[in-house]
Amino acid sequence: GKGVSVGELKEALRRRGPDSLGCHRLHLCAADSSIVGATDGVDCDGGDGVGGGVGATELCFIGATLQLRGAEPVSQPLVAQSGSVLVYNGEIYGGINIANDQNDTQSLLSSLESCCCCDLHVADRDEAYPCRESVGKSVPQILSTIKGPWALIYWQTDSKTLWFGRDAFGRRSLLVHWPTPDDSRFILSSVSPPSFSRNNSATEVNGLEAGADPDFSDHTKVSYWEELPCGIYSIHLKDLDNNAACTREGCVVEVRKHDWTDSSLHTLIRWERQSTVPTVDGLVSAMGSVDKGNHHLSSCFREAEDSTSNGFEKRDLPSDICLSPAHRVLIALRESVMLRTNVNILYQGDLNKLKEAELAPIAILFSGGLDSMILAALLDQCLDSKWTIDLLNVSFDGQLAPDRVSSLAGLKELQRISPLRR
Repeated sequence: GKGVSVGELKEALRRRGPDSLGCHRLHLCAADSSIVGATDGVDCDGGDGVGGGVGATELCFIGATLQLRGAEPVSQPLVAQSGSVLVYNGEIYGGINIANDQNDTQSLLSSLESCCCCDLHVADRDEAYPCRESVGKSVPQILSTIKGPWALIYWQTDSKTLWFGRDAFGRRSLLVHWPTPDDSRFILSSVSPPSFSRNNSATEVNGLEAGADPDFSDHTKVSYWEELPCGIYSIHLKDLDNNAACTREGCVVEVRKHDWTDSSLHTLIRWERQSTVPTVDGLVSAMGSVDKGNHHLSSCFREAEDSTSNGFEKRDLPSDICLSPAHRVLIALRESVMLRTNVNILYQGDLNKLKEAELAPIAILFSGGLDSMILAALLDQCLDSKWTIDLLNVSFDGQLAPDRVSSLAGLKELQRISPLRR
């Protein structure tokens, strides 16, 4: 056929998630709204067609995992006892409570399973029409609390709703193929197979057409994929025979976009930068204040360092220091680095191997410029000195390349301020 195959999607995802590859299929029957599910290993293709006659819909979830967090390996897709399915590509640094030895995808599934699945919540009408059951938050409310980059696909079995989306800033990719005359499937994937790459989780819905499609009469491989705009979306598949117009070619359903429930996200998305043209007098004044503040900045930086042996305990700073914008940015950067590098919640199986081979658990893409130097210095504060930090530099003119020269100079400076770090 002209469309991407399940096998091609799996191979593309496997390159991004080499630790595990799983597949879960659901068959929805419009006649009685029943669901039949099956979880298999990597060989669960079962063809690309749909069985079951008019109104039958098949959902195929594929998850490829690069294990980063949790004490034990976790394979995706995750299937809850209720039958709900989650495929997640992202990191959770706050908003949802995760224990140090816990996998963030499992924690997210637990939170999503506590969501209310009544029609009002699924339809996103809970402000105008309060939920009669008054139990749990809505899916958009849970997803709006996540601090970190993410893209996900979640099948909420009780409400027969497919949720999917990306974080407000689009930090994880999610491609969508809207149904066309050449390929009537609705497909989501975090990566595209090489043969469709013009335009690590994936789901495929056979026999389902999304409402309000653009005109795809000139369908080519170039236009096969479209980047899903940032946001939270849902497709409600409850009572297919009543709520959708079904033919042998598929069913027409509505794709609904939901608002973020965290007001700070709306503020950040709308953030408008004011253009300011600096004057000579302003520059001289600013440089004078920087000179006077250098000693205080160094003092603040030292105060922020850990005094604990494991290197991961954050120490609260006295309220009377670090009040300038520069100091607040430094502290915020350090906390951000800490959240992303806390070895206690990295995958322990990999850490043990790294320790034995004296390898580095964390690397920095390093040019020796201001950004990478600050990140390296902050990482040195956040990571126990027993661990090596790799500085990775790519340049194309040998030892004379500007980035190579600056990176070697930066390495010497970092070794000077932190002689115990390899």
